[in-house]
Amino acid sequence: MKLRINVLFISVIVMCSVLVLSCSKEESLEFPVSAGLLQNKWILDSILVYDDADLTGPAFKGYDGDDTNYFDFRRDGKVYVYAGIPTPEYDTAAYTTINDTTTLLTYDIVNGIQLPVADTSTIYNLSSTSLILITKNEIDEYEAFYFKR
Repeated sequence: MKLRINVLFISVIVMCSVLVLSCSKEESLEFPVSAGLLQNKWILDSILVYDDADLTGPAFKGYDGDDTNYFDFRRDGKVYVYAGIPTPEYDTAAYTTINDTTTLLTYDIVNGIQLPVADTSTIYNLSSTSLILITKNEIDEYEAFYFKR
């Protein structure tokens, strides 16, 4: 009887350990899953400018993208951009995510050298079909970049 209780006790301990380890593994997988969603070619649908970061106020200075304007986030940590007003141009930057993948840092690359100062964006929404990036511009307005796939 005592042996049976010990085996049962050890089995319960092992099961609890497995559950704890599996939960921590799920949490650690949050970044790769989000990175996988981000690492795609995103078509720039529009840019809207807001006075507030929560995007609840009226939007102005809208820009309508077209299917030729894109940001292509690659697995190698580079984003290839083809966008611009009025004439799109090609550009390349390095990127990384921080703060549980809600903050996107992009670093300009000039003559093959990555600059040390990053532009910061907030990943406001990320799904398999849409991406919204928010950046604060130099006059304290919030630019929302709306992308689709």
